Amino acid sequence: MPPPRVVSGKLNPRGVQPTDNVLSFPLVGIRRLHVLMLKSKDSRASESDVWWYLNCWATLVDPIDDLPGLPSYENVTLAPSVLAIPPLGGSMMHIATAFWIGEPPASQISVKFTTQGDQPQGHAVGLIYGDTTPHDRAGLFRTPYGFPHMRPRLVEPLPDDPEILERLQLEDDLPPLTFPARVPRRRG
Repeated sequence: MPPPRVVSGKLNPRGVQPTDNVLSFPLVGIRRLHVLMLKSKDSRASESDVWWYLNCWATLVDPIDDLPGLPSYENVTLAPSVLAIPPLGGSMMHIATAFWIGEPPASQISVKFTTQGDQPQGHAVGLIYGDTTPHDRAGLFRTPYGFPHMRPRLVEPLPDDPEILERLQLEDDLPPLTFPARVPRRRG
């Protein structure tokens, strides 16, 4: 049976069951998984301020069961074990890429999507695409990968002179302010 071209599913904002919001791409020898997301709408506004969190794991073709005194392992979590995804800036976005090593071979890669339980919102949609193209990476990376989450400010404290600030901005030495890793709880 040929592998699917894409796997998609509606994401529930308040899933509590272990199987809620899990998308799995079955492909023996899978090496890479691209994660896309269709933004959910905040129930109080036209734009979303929802933070999503991803967890990703590979299911091995042959479980590791020859470790003395240890149980058999069929699933291996990709690092980091939880990846924060800031509110999406577009309707449909490529949000993460998972890379699996060549050995031991995997039969599928799965992604779990979660949010804070009290986050008001509509349903989002997750889409995943997998392939077997070899690479030299390992882990789960927020897109674009290869750069730190947020660059630290290169000038501390910031100068007051508008000409110096303009020059630093033109030289791209004033990165944006950092965003909170968690959205504060909302009341009523």
